[in-house]
Amino acid sequence: MTPSLSPANTVFDVCSLFKEFLRRLTYPLITYPLQDLLLDCFSMRSLSSDKKVDIYLNILLLLPDEHLHALIYILRFLHEITLNERDNKMNAKNLAICVGPGIMRTVVEGKASIMTEQCATSVSDIVEALIINATKLGYVADSVYERSQMLLEMRQKEAAQNTDESFAIEHGIDNGIGGGGGGGGGSGKITDPANAKKRRSGSVKGICLIIY
Repeated sequence: MTPSLSPANTVFDVCSLFKEFLRRLTYPLITYPLQDLLLDCFSMRSLSSDKKVDIYLNILLLLPDEHLHALIYILRFLHEITLNERDNKMNAKNLAICVGPGIMRTVVEGKASIMTEQCATSVSDIVEALIINATKLGYVADSVYERSQMLLEMRQKEAAQNTDESFAIEHGIDNGIGGGGGGGGGSGKITDPANAKKRRSGSVKGICLIIY
């Protein structure tokens, strides 16, 4: 049965229920390992605010699907609230102060703990940035997508090459790696499997070059 609100309930009651819901989740919407990454990024003074936001959004793509979908829904709802700031007096900063500790909970020895003032400020600033940029959350940046497609194509080519070379090594096909046809070995068997292994590893170096 769906509970209903009585005329005596106010928006503050709804807000309190929402914050209680966040507090009672077994795991916070932003999981602890990713919270550490967000806080590390936040503390890097060499990064601009825009660059930090880009990194935040990419980090959150690592969330489990259930967490990511719920977080997107909640942050976009909070973003819509800020669009009516003139009437409700709630901007992204105010909302982040209210819900930030629920979205990003600290933990000590497996139990929720009270945030230090410094940590609470960092969490509030991160959540504020996420609320402002809520419509961008859940999308992969073009540069990341293009690089992933490049890596995927290279791995597919490498897998196909490995299959061909493994078949050649196993069956001693003349045209396989190291196969000399009629000269030298006579039988056409591959005489240096180690060399074939080295050649297969060459494309991995290419992938590393793209990543770094």
